[in-house]
Amino acid sequence: MNNSNNFPALHLESVYNASATTLFDTWIIPAVAELWLFQSGKNEVDFIADVKEGSKFHTVEKGRNHAISHSGNYIKINRPRRLLFSLAVPEHFEGISEVSVDIKEKEDGCHLIFNQKNVDTSTTEEPKYNYAF
Repeated sequence: MNNSNNFPALHLESVYNASATTLFDTWIIPAVAELWLFQSGKNEVDFIADVKEGSKFHTVEKGRNHAISHSGNYIKINRPRRLLFSLAVPEHFEGISEVSVDIKEKEDGCHLIFNQKNVDTSTTEEPKYNYAF
């Protein structure tokens, strides 16, 4: 992992009224992931993934005047509890970040904990959509 920048980790938590398996699958099933992952509501996303540890994924976010590439490698897949992957988005940040998604089942849904290392959070935006899964 290229950790040349010493940015504080981006940390987000959210609760969803869904099973851990359903929520986890929204990250790894291409037809579902492209509905929300890297989605602004004004663009089209093509998500291509070979979902297994050590494999790659690639997505292109296409807007009216741009095409932004997002790529990475799956480091750890422990369905439905933990997903760890690298992420490179040269148009948005330098180097490679590491993203972890941890999901904890609760009685009435699940708790998602998202962490991203090596990314300048001053350039990120608050999510505009709250999806119910």
